[in-house]
Amino acid sequence: MSVLAAVALAALVSGCGRSRGLVEVRMPAECAPSLAAVRAGPADGRGRTATESNVSAVVSLAVRPGASRVVFAFANSNFQPPAEVEAARLDIAPGSTNVLACGAIAFDVDEKLPDLNLAGLLVQRTAGGAPLSLELKDYGNTYYFFKPKPLPAGVYEVAIRYSRSEAPSAIATGVVVAAGATTVVKLDSGFELKRPAGPRVEGWSLTREGEAAPWLEVTRRTDNDEPLWRRVLAPPGTYTLVVRRAAPAGPSKPETLIVAPGQFLTHEPAAP
Repeated sequence: MSVLAAVALAALVSGCGRSRGLVEVRMPAECAPSLAAVRAGPADGRGRTATESNVSAVVSLAVRPGASRVVFAFANSNFQPPAEVEAARLDIAPGSTNVLACGAIAFDVDEKLPDLNLAGLLVQRTAGGAPLSLELKDYGNTYYFFKPKPLPAGVYEVAIRYSRSEAPSAIATGVVVAAGATTVVKLDSGFELKRPAGPRVEGWSLTREGEAAPWLEVTRRTDNDEPLWRRVLAPPGTYTLVVRRAAPAGPSKPETLIVAPGQFLTHEPAAP
């Protein structure tokens, strides 16, 4: 916020006497470009909502007293509407200043993983606060996916939605976000399957050790085998791979894939 804008806002709050309070949202400066706007207004949605579109490290909004909600509008690419997330609920007293101090999640994505076939990014708070869920979708490009994300304090999980896969795949869990600090999630491991000889591959599934449901399950397109052989960003661990081929071959015998920290694994499935 500029000096002139801050002065104008202070004058507005002062001029309203006891009729308004102030919501001050603080965040690490590097994550502000991820937001198209910050909004604050009555929790029941019946009154005026204050909006700041020129987001900076400190955003100040004048709101009426009472139960208020603060909303982060995360930017999307290609002129799509922002993804709105309720960041907090505050009880505003007349003439009060209410600070929402946020931290951030930043991503360190290794350069050897340029061929990711991403359909969405999902960030969810799993502990340390009310449920919060942010999902960004692929609207022609993934420009904002790995930009630093301002978030209220708590514990988070980060997941990716891959193209032609129904469920999200968790890539980082137990990510602690503290007010005023940036937590970096390093994404430097994964794998790539090579197209095997034999009957046509219709899809494959990968299950993490100790889990029942597949971590990732991908099917080919109707007119080609995309995205079966794309690079996949995957956290370190031991996985079971099952390849599903066209009839009469059917599912393959399970194979073990071990993804080590910082490793990009190339694997060619066994012949049927």
